[in-house]
Amino acid sequence: THKLWKSFFEAQLAQSRNVLVSMFSWNALMLESSLRLQKIPVIGGVGLYMGVGPKAIPTRGLYVLSRDTPDDCLLQCLLRRLRTELSPNSFQGDIVFARDFKSSWREIAKFHAVALFPYASFTMTLEELLNLAVPVFVPRHYSKHIYDPPFFPRTPASLRAMFSRLAMFETFTRPFIVHFDSLSDLLRRLSPARDAHMKLWKQTMVAYSADQALKRLALWKAVLGRSGATPGGGVEQS
Repeated sequence: THKLWKSFFEAQLAQSRNVLVSMFSWNALMLESSLRLQKIPVIGGVGLYMGVGPKAIPTRGLYVLSRDTPDDCLLQCLLRRLRTELSPNSFQGDIVFARDFKSSWREIAKFHAVALFPYASFTMTLEELLNLAVPVFVPRHYSKHIYDPPFFPRTPASLRAMFSRLAMFETFTRPFIVHFDSLSDLLRRLSPARDAHMKLWKQTMVAYSADQALKRLALWKAVLGRSGATPGGGVEQS
């Protein structure tokens, strides 16, 4: 599989009109190493297909993204129990799990914050949450990350390699992502006492998202111009 994957990209790069672009850092790093390239540009998406922009004032609570099974309610129960026990120094809004929330990006944009338990080095969901200026909270401890396939370091060298790899994942490299140490820490960070802080954070994210959209569109225009392509074909995006 690796040989087929490598030969595909080598064939694409052999054509001078093609340009190789990545949407996230870890993928770019892997391609640079495998194809012995100096630098692959990283250009994020702009979420134009969503048909909705950031909401300055959130009207929903905490959105939880976790790859658990439909019958596993432990995380759900812990969050709701802790919210009650920590009150009033805890988040007071509704807590909604992605598995129970079948709606559009228009509704997701209304959330106060998102708690993301990572299961991949990059997801389009994370990209679009940041484009929508929704504050993202990620557990700091590796044991709360659910990667598929999982990492099982067996030697000190493999352990160092694993953490070097994790450091390049988008949940550790993107701005406006906060790492929490426990569920109680997460709820305290979202408590009413920090509403003013969250409001400023949200406003900053809205401005940053608009600025990034303009820059990314300009970069894509330059890439398409260099390749002689028109939008919709001719550029291989990894």
